[in-house]
Amino acid sequence: MRLMTLLLLAFISFSSIAQENALDFYGDVMINALEPDHKAYAASQFHTLLEKRLSNKNSFSDKLRDIEWISKIYPMDSTFRVLSYQVEINEHQFKSFGYLQKSDGKLIKLSDQSTELGEDAAYTQTDQNSWFGALYYNILEFDFEGQTQYLLFGYDGYSEFDRRKVVDVISAINGDEVIFGNEIFVKKTAGERDDRMQRIIISYSSDSNVTLNYNPSLDMIVHDHLIPRIGSIPGQGATYLSDGSLVGYRYENNEWIFTPDLFTDVTAPSAAPRPHPVLGQDKKTNIFGRQETTKKKRPKK
Repeated sequence: MRLMTLLLLAFISFSSIAQENALDFYGDVMINALEPDHKAYAASQFHTLLEKRLSNKNSFSDKLRDIEWISKIYPMDSTFRVLSYQVEINEHQFKSFGYLQKSDGKLIKLSDQSTELGEDAAYTQTDQNSWFGALYYNILEFDFEGQTQYLLFGYDGYSEFDRRKVVDVISAINGDEVIFGNEIFVKKTAGERDDRMQRIIISYSSDSNVTLNYNPSLDMIVHDHLIPRIGSIPGQGATYLSDGSLVGYRYENNEWIFTPDLFTDVTAPSAAPRPHPVLGQDKKTNIFGRQETTKKKRPKK
């Protein structure tokens, strides 16, 4: 009798799950479960179900509104979309998952190799098999030497003591290949060789609030100015914190040029622009963060 009761409860539980959206259910467990084994199993199921759904004909027109656990960003030209999400695979160890889907439905899987890239990550051009993984929250379309390229703004949970944010570049999409990075982020110092990076990566203390986004009023990429400090979390050691001022990158002659000291009023850090999360968002936004219904592009510079 006890066995029959257990089987009945298991059947009822299974039926309840089946009636829900399976992707949303496994996504919830994948993100919020306490046990690592539960997260890992749910993540495996989520990956499989998501890829199956994205393999359906005309899946590009599926806005995935019922799945709140992934970021969905579209450029203004609607030629593709990028789907991304992060999973805590071990305690304080995160891995990103992503897909670039073209408007014709072609799906390109992105493989997170940020750990393998190591300290050279800011200076290495990568592809879909060596992606610097991140959870993307904004996309910016810009003109580079007559070609459209795209800035991707992302977040990485990274580690117990530190978080990271990144500005990556989709510099080309050729068939099944996606090229990330472009040596256009430049720091100039008088009398020294220019420091040229393929992407911007900033690392900061996990108990800090640090911004990295495009600021439309300044027409610049803007982020908090970070300074080294001893962390306040037990066992943390040295880390980076915002001093309340801002630095940025301005686009000039096909380069994003580093500009220090945008604001120096350390008593008013709230003046810094903050990114708007895009999880669950299914509408296109322009570089100002507003929803667009037309396919306008920024003027070429």
